[in-house]
Amino acid sequence: MGTTTDYILDEALSFTLSYLESLAANGTCKPNLVRRIRNALGLLQNKNVEILVAKEYIRFYEQEEDCDKTILEFSMLNLKFLQLHYLQELKLLTKYVAIISSCNTLHACLIYPHFGA
Repeated sequence: MGTTTDYILDEALSFTLSYLESLAANGTCKPNLVRRIRNALGLLQNKNVEILVAKEYIRFYEQEEDCDKTILEFSMLNLKFLQLHYLQELKLLTKYVAIISSCNTLHACLIYPHFGA
């Protein structure tokens, strides 16, 4: 289901993809940017996992000539915090699944919660 103006977005996407592909193929960009364009074109937008995109961009930014070391350091620190956050969420989810699977009935899980934050 779409709106009557979705064709504009489709045209913009088509133009952008062809333009980026031609930039990468012509070699008119720096090799670092060409690699970034190819990586971006290879990933579907809805499949991008934030942490992977952040890691890739930090690697890209490290190789830039005018890279600000302070920004780079804060970016790496932020990435570490993001990784820690994902690990904590994963631990919490794993604990929740274990509790739910150990309950005899859904009623027991809802009435007697054993799940703590």
